[in-house]
Amino acid sequence: MGTKISPAAAVFSKVLRAFETGGFTCPDVLSEVELLLATGASATELLEILRRRELVEPLPESAHAQVFHLLNEAKELNEAKERAAASAAVADETQNAHLETAPERTLDSVPATPGPPATAAPAQGEEDPVRAAPVALTSVFKKVVSASESGALTDAEVLAQLQRLLIATGSSPKALLEILRRRKLIEPLPEHTCLQPYPMRRALQSRMPQ
Repeated sequence: MGTKISPAAAVFSKVLRAFETGGFTCPDVLSEVELLLATGASATELLEILRRRELVEPLPESAHAQVFHLLNEAKELNEAKERAAASAAVADETQNAHLETAPERTLDSVPATPGPPATAAPAQGEEDPVRAAPVALTSVFKKVVSASESGALTDAEVLAQLQRLLIATGSSPKALLEILRRRKLIEPLPEHTCLQPYPMRRALQSRMPQ
């Protein structure tokens, strides 16, 4: 059973055949590829079609170089956009987490009113951020894990996002490591990821309380 390909990939296959039979020139092929990319074709899929086609009938070296360069450049651009979008999404979550926890944290700075009840207000203000921070951390952490597993973020970018999250929420890295531990009990992380406990602990060690 043949592998199912998209309509754009099917068109690209026909363009390559037309080039091989002399119906299309190299500029014609490049124009068709640009049109396919502009209408949403996957550069990754077209590169795969090109690879398979050349196993049967290689293109002339010059034509191959030009078509490959065009498709590879489009692929790298798409990957860069996906990485930027993933990074922006995590950054937005971090900012939202900061906004959600800020009201509770400001209670600590409100002067206690004179009188017997004054000692109760600061105690309540100190508890709320502790309860709210794990909720924000968990929400953003799930997105970071998803982005890391899909390859949308590098290890360095993942750690940078998590460090910004800790700063925004005022949480301890211990809270993050605890969320990581619980997450692994439900679904193991890939062995190569920096989100494994030991790499994570080393990366965030500078922020751990002495």
